[in-house]
Formats: sequence, structure tokens, C-alpha cells
Amino acid sequence: MFPMRRADVPLYVQLKHHIRSMIASGELKPGDALPGERELVAKFGLSRTTVRQALGDLVAEGLLYRHHGKGTFVAPHDVKRNPAPLADVPEVMRSMGHAPTVEVLTCEKIKPPGGVAAALGLAADAQTTFIVRLVHAEGEPVVVVRTYLVESVGNLIHAEDLAVEPMYSRLERLGYPVHEGLQTIGATRLHPRDAALLAVEPGTPALLLQRVTFIDPGAPVEYSEAMFRADRFQYQTQLRRTASSW
Repeated sequence: MFPMRRADVPLYVQLKHHIRSMIASGELKPGDALPGERELVAKFGLSRTTVRQALGDLVAEGLLYRHHGKGTFVAPHDVKRNPAPLADVPEVMRSMGHAPTVEVLTCEKIKPPGGVAAALGLAADAQTTFIVRLVHAEGEPVVVVRTYLVESVGNLIHAEDLAVEPMYSRLERLGYPVHEGLQTIGATRLHPRDAALLAVEPGTPALLLQRVTFIDPGAPVEYSEAMFRADRFQYQTQLRRTASSW
């Protein structure tokens, strides 16, 4: 049993963090079967919907996989992912051959939206450091990045630092190295606010990168959303065929 029932954090998020921590610690190893939904419901006193949401999210993140008719298992490391380098947006732009410059538009303390608080495992009334950066390539605005940092780390970050140094490099200097992250990529269209910042028409296609990063397993430190102009950015990844679970 683990201490759940924190009223300020959604139960499915608490269960996800618990399972993720068990995997990171080696208590759950690649190939291990998780208890069935009914057993998890009984063990933790949760609803079936809550358990399904937590497991479904972890499957989507690549930490677990389902075998039809047999159950849910911890993903083998070579199946889970071949980790890509974890880099801040200016570092990504530099790796693409650009010469990025960063304009910090906002750096302030705010109460995050509910979805962000849940992703960071924060209490409903918690404060975060909210940062908005506009990244230019060769003088042209190409990316808007909105970042929420947990308060303990965000208190150490200043706008002038991020204008000259990538965030992850700065966090490393402060003794908070970011070890891993979970990222999703989707297509969207620019809201008038972001379109104005990026000097394009509202509704222009864009790529949205959403990311949660961790300083330790189960310890999220950052939630960010990066809005890339689709005409200036392409995402490329290397694929490798693994054994089919069909």
C-alpha cells in the first residue's frame, strides 16, 4: 500500500507516479505482469475508471504494454524507447543549424491550470514559476515556449538567465539536472495571440510539443508547451523494428 488519497492531486496521477516509481526502482522489472484491474481496484480502493486511466496513460507513454488476453506488462527497455537527447528548445534549434536568440516575455509566479498541476503532481493551490519565451532563428520568430516550473526550482530562475542560457543548462548549474522527459507532438493552428508573436496569420498550422521533465523518477519539475511554426520546423526521428506483440 502507498499513501494515496491526497485530495489535492488526482488519484489517477498518484497511481501513475507510484507505478512509475516502482519501475524506476526495479521493484517492477521489464516483462513483469501488473496486477489485474480488479486487484488494483481492491488494493488501493480506487474506481475502475481511475485505474484504467492510469494504466492507459502509462501504456501511451511506453512504460507499459498490453498483451491481449494476458494482461498489462512492464515494457522491455529496448521496446520502451530509444531515448532521444533531452534538450531545451534553443538547444534543439542550434542542433538544426540555426543561430537561436531568446526573448523572455514573462517570468512570474502564478497558480497553474488544473491540467498542468496534475501533470506536475501539485496541490490545487500550488504556485509555479510561469515563463514565456519567444525563440528567434536568424532574427525571425519561430517558436513560442510556455513553461511551468515547480516552485522550489522556479524560485531560482531569473528572466535574464534564460535570455543567454538554455533552461536545462541553467538547472544543471543550480544542482537540478533534468534526467528524463515525456513528450507528445501534435498538429494545431495558431491562436491569434501566438500568431501575433510569430508574425503569421491566425489559424496558421503549427506543431505543438508538450513535455513533462523529471529531475528524479516520479519527481516532475517542468511542464512546457512549445508552439513551432510548421513552415520552419520539421520533426525527424529514427525508427527501429522490434518484436511484434501482435
